[in-house]
Amino acid sequence: MNKMIHAEMRLSNCSAELYINDIPIKKSDTPFISIPVHEYLVDGENTVALVIEPGRTPAQARIIGTEKDPEGMVATMRLAKYPVGEFTEDESAQVLVSRTWNGKSGEDKTFPKLLIEKIDLGKNFGRWAWQDAKKLKLNDTMIKKIIEVVKIVHNAYALGKGEPIVQLCHTFTEEVSRAYPSQSPDESDAEFINLLKEYRSNDDWVIEPLDSKQFDFRLCADTRLIEIIDKNWLPTVRSKPMKDGRPISFHMFLGIFDEKLQILR
Repeated sequence: MNKMIHAEMRLSNCSAELYINDIPIKKSDTPFISIPVHEYLVDGENTVALVIEPGRTPAQARIIGTEKDPEGMVATMRLAKYPVGEFTEDESAQVLVSRTWNGKSGEDKTFPKLLIEKIDLGKNFGRWAWQDAKKLKLNDTMIKKIIEVVKIVHNAYALGKGEPIVQLCHTFTEEVSRAYPSQSPDESDAEFINLLKEYRSNDDWVIEPLDSKQFDFRLCADTRLIEIIDKNWLPTVRSKPMKDGRPISFHMFLGIFDEKLQILR
């Protein structure tokens, strides 16, 4: 693999959340974001979407309700292909799809606004487990099962023991190695386990406690995945801010595949 496909957004005077195939990739208000997205791309038609000025919480991201003056807001989303090692803002990038919205005074002030583009990328990396995962509903029974898995991950994260998380990630790890073949699944598992041990050895390693009142789990990928996220847009499993001011987060999407609730992204 000598080229990488990145999802990108460029923003001015607004925030936005980027989606690939109905999976939320990143919410930001920074001027430029570029993220490799091979594990979210499917063979054939792909959908790229941008939610401009999303709702107050993840579960409300696409709910209409807020009003803002759009004057001066600019938002661009695109998929771009780069040679491995090339800077992501390089003008020579091959742009696969792009769409820009320019806010103007006098137009509808209701947000969020949604941009959608579709592109056929042909054959990419084969079929993913999340495409064949069971469709889900966030009822009380499912939420109880989700919280059981979240507690396993949270406890392992706090103790710096990556093995229980690796077991829940087996399918995902195999697929990541297909999407980015520079590492084998065993190498990826060992790297994660060692990294978590290193985090645990830091004096400032403190895990944010679970707070059910802050859970804002949301369905995505045509209801086949559940994003584990809090109302503040941070992953539910995360450390408290480290010395550099940032938490170390474990962002995960759960799904039922092979009759098991597991981490599929």
